[in-house]
Amino acid sequence: MKTVLKIAFAFILILYSVNAYSQNDIPKPEDVILNPNFDKYVGTWKWENNESCFTLILRKILKKITPTGDYKADMLIGYHEYKKDGTVIISSLNLDNLNVDQNKHTIQGGITPNKNELILLITTLENKNGVNAAIEYIDTNHIKIIRYDKLNLPIISSPGHPYREAPTIDYPSNIILTKQ
Repeated sequence: MKTVLKIAFAFILILYSVNAYSQNDIPKPEDVILNPNFDKYVGTWKWENNESCFTLILRKILKKITPTGDYKADMLIGYHEYKKDGTVIISSLNLDNLNVDQNKHTIQGGITPNKNELILLITTLENKNGVNAAIEYIDTNHIKIIRYDKLNLPIISSPGHPYREAPTIDYPSNIILTKQ
């Protein structure tokens, strides 16, 4: 039994050291870090029922990351719109036509270790508050919003620009969006 435990411990130690080394690779200037896992989420996605409509536009961009070393990396950004009872609750779809370098987007995304799950940070236009949305990839034409986790972003108030709480938005959850 001791031999089995020693072998198991050695195996776990080897796996840990390989994993730790791969996560500590620091990008060098001029490196380009591509993430092909983003590709399946890129596009316009929509969900509708009789009273509500939720639209996501997701784009993959290659962006220069300067504060940490002047390298480029794939990023997932996007825009969204939520309508309820025919009234637009929130929309950033008009920002989709802007130059990506203007940093005007309301969604940022990242892949979890489970390659079929995406986490999106969805903020208001003022970036005052937002939610993390867990998205499950179903197939090439469908994704599912599994849940939202409320997120309160730090707010900086300055003279002449008093802090006003952004309204909380109850986005529809457990919905399946179809690629348009």
